[in-house]
Amino acid sequence: MTDPFKNFCIAFNRLMASFFMNLTSAWQKNRIEGAVFEHITLLKTATGLCTFIILACLLAAGLWPFNFFPHNKVSLSENGAIHFLEWSQALSEKPLEAIDSRTPLSINLIIKPERYSYRRVSRILSFMSGTGKEMAYIGQWGPHLIVRNTTQPSQNHPYTEMSVRDALNSGKEVFVTVTSNDKGTIIYLNGRLAESSKSLQLTHWDTGNPRLLLGNSPDGNHPWRGSITTLSIHNTLLKMDQISKFLISVDGESDPLPGTVLHYRFEEGSEPFVDRSGSNNNLIVPDKFAPIKRRFFELSFEEFKLTHSRVSDISLNFMGFVPLGFVFSVTLLLFLSGAGRWNPILVFFTGTGISLVIETGQVFLPSRTSSMSDLILNCIGTVAGILIFEASATSFRAGMRYQTYISSGQVPKDQEP
Repeated sequence: MTDPFKNFCIAFNRLMASFFMNLTSAWQKNRIEGAVFEHITLLKTATGLCTFIILACLLAAGLWPFNFFPHNKVSLSENGAIHFLEWSQALSEKPLEAIDSRTPLSINLIIKPERYSYRRVSRILSFMSGTGKEMAYIGQWGPHLIVRNTTQPSQNHPYTEMSVRDALNSGKEVFVTVTSNDKGTIIYLNGRLAESSKSLQLTHWDTGNPRLLLGNSPDGNHPWRGSITTLSIHNTLLKMDQISKFLISVDGESDPLPGTVLHYRFEEGSEPFVDRSGSNNNLIVPDKFAPIKRRFFELSFEEFKLTHSRVSDISLNFMGFVPLGFVFSVTLLLFLSGAGRWNPILVFFTGTGISLVIETGQVFLPSRTSSMSDLILNCIGTVAGILIFEASATSFRAGMRYQTYISSGQVPKDQEP
């Protein structure tokens, strides 16, 4: 959730809370045996307008920033590196035919992270299937380097991963090497052994040859901010002396390491996206940013991590629909007083429908995420608003009955002189 949207929701909820407190105070002040509203027409206009404003604000906040076709923010920096910002991506022209679940895999990366976040695991490099399913990736969570196979379940998670703590610092260039085969995975930093794992096999996937994606995940919701100077992929298990040789190599025309299936070197003044390995698998940068595989009401494991940002999202998704449940209940009581027992059901389905519209629209917004948990929280917020109204509506309904008697020229028995 973006900071402007978060600030908007906080300010909006404060405004609505003040409105409801004043409205409740007015009910208590003006009731006799039931609330007597002398200006019922004005009240109808006010609540109707308030309902319209709430609906407009929810739709605007839910579909912000309304940019369904954002520009792909990949660029070539002056120091000869491909640079990624939020909502950017680059991908190989075709699958890596020399890489499958039976071959060893080695990856060399020279990267410079710009800034990090604990909100999500940002994807530096991902391997995906032909359908856009993410199979494995190298990512960043905070300053930590993450290597994960999403198709290899572990004892406690639907994936297997390993990490190197404090490996990626903002503004500092680092040479990362990941080697993996059926015996495990090893991570090297700047040519030195950093971490190893026997449980993680990076190419342990059940699909065919993978396709490479840089700077984001296939669903477009895990952007990475930083630069990549050099990238090479090999279908052999590199040794430490070979990794050191790669690090000191200055040959821009060919890769000195064996088994090279992909090699990009983004040098200033050169064609930045040409594969130098001889496989002719160039790097594509689309003009417009668009997720490879859009998420539609999906639940991911990361949504259950109670980080500060996730708790904030939960609160805003819940609180954003409480005013709708309350004010729309008031509006229906004023305009449809004869169908009071069906009003809560109508309010609930209205809130659910609005949430469905928002979440469906977010499927086509690259900067937003369509989430089942958000839909559920929106519905719970609507129910909470209905319950708050029902708990405080006794005197309000009495006032409505009194106004009906007056309009018909009758006087309630308990008000007769």
